[in-house]
Amino acid sequence: DQGVEIRAVSVDLLGQEHRSEDQARAVAKKLALPFPVLWATEGFIDGLEATQRVLMDEQTPLPLPSSFLLDAQGRVAVVYRGPVTVEQFLADLDLLKVASDQLGDIATPFTGKRRAWPMPVDPIQIALKLFEGEDAALVRRYTGQLIELAETKGPGYETMDVAELHYFMGTLLEDAKQDQRSVSAYQFAIKRDPKHVQAHHNLARVLTRLGKPSAAANYYQKALSFNPDDLELFFETSTALYGLGQVERAVTMLQTQVQRHPKDLRGLRLLSWIYATTKDPAFRNGTKALQLAQSAIAVSSPNDHVTADVLAAALAETGAFDKALTVLETAIQSAGDSARLESMKRHRAAYALKQPWRE
Repeated sequence: DQGVEIRAVSVDLLGQEHRSEDQARAVAKKLALPFPVLWATEGFIDGLEATQRVLMDEQTPLPLPSSFLLDAQGRVAVVYRGPVTVEQFLADLDLLKVASDQLGDIATPFTGKRRAWPMPVDPIQIALKLFEGEDAALVRRYTGQLIELAETKGPGYETMDVAELHYFMGTLLEDAKQDQRSVSAYQFAIKRDPKHVQAHHNLARVLTRLGKPSAAANYYQKALSFNPDDLELFFETSTALYGLGQVERAVTMLQTQVQRHPKDLRGLRLLSWIYATTKDPAFRNGTKALQLAQSAIAVSSPNDHVTADVLAAALAETGAFDKALTVLETAIQSAGDSARLESMKRHRAAYALKQPWRE
């Protein structure tokens, strides 16, 4: 009579490797419930747990029985943590018809003035809670459902930030090593919010990994235009430009970075490396390279073989090949199985021939 559809969800098949499905179904049939019985999966229960943990201040597992009352749009209206009477259930059904601005007064145990209404729950909070459970596939599936609702303006879309949902999906796909799909997700995020800094930044990183440096540099520069004080973004943009052969732009940016942050190790190293090794004589300067490398050494750790490699390049550019070899030999011994080791050995071979390194 109330127009309510009821579904029972049994957990009898969860965590029971050897339990007979036929036996579980026989028990459900014996109960003679007047509504359909569904069988819970681990993902389904995880979703319910995440939902109630976002909605409730008390962070405890769902008891048995637990019930969720959904409104006509499929949104969670009530969570019953334990048995519920028919009278309570019917009273709550009536409350579904009450205007939302009146529900607060009904739920408040005493009268008074409200400083602010509670903020609606952003569904992405549930996705983040699910993420804590480390079921990445479930989180991606749920986030995809949220995106579909937001893009089609489905029930509850008003509380969703569609750009943030696409961005979150991009991070999930990155974690899953699905770079091509993450590119699409980040692009959708940028389409919905053209000034989404982190979407630009992450997209640039992914494109770099995919071997598309020109496109990556464009997104780096766009992100930097929105957030010019981000030191990491400043460095990565400079690196991207240098990789594209835009030495002048990279040097200009790095000079600014080093002036603003004279103890920034990465900026000191890269600018020194460019001054010492660039094939463009207009920007090669051994003296500056050595000064920057020495500043980098001063703020680096004692066994930093990368910074030592940069110092050796600067020494070689100034003609101090013997010193360069001494520094580099020590660095190679401390490099272990570093990915830079083979490059360092090639540098050593060049210095042994009294040749500075060029790239």
